[in-house]
Amino acid sequence: GVKSNRAAIGGRIRMDVENDAKEIRSIYRTVGSGGSFGASPLQQHIGLGRNAKIVSLEISWPATGTHQKFLNVPKDRFIQIQEFATTYTQLSRRRVHLGGGEVHNASSERPSSSRERKGTQFVGKKTE
Repeated sequence: GVKSNRAAIGGRIRMDVENDAKEIRSIYRTVGSGGSFGASPLQQHIGLGRNAKIVSLEISWPATGTHQKFLNVPKDRFIQIQEFATTYTQLSRRRVHLGGGEVHNASSERPSSSRERKGTQFVGKKTE
């Protein structure tokens, strides 16, 4: 946020999505810190379902009550929305694929000191 708190805690999100049958449903989220000890990363991941498209995305900011509405937002994207902005910013994130890479296991022998302890390490394929 700009005037609201930076993490948008207390902000409300409404997303209207349309499926193949042209039925529209609304998904609601409230931004929070999650469970105890701040267990949430504060970014919102909203599952849409198969073949759904985003018709509108509305944000209501907590301190100012400012409302923002974005139409036809592409799915499968990371976006950043700043309070009072008229557009959103699309963020670039590298995809991470789990599995398919070489797996290195720790030795079954118990290390004698904490310096020698190494956990299981997984190495995946690098993708561009």
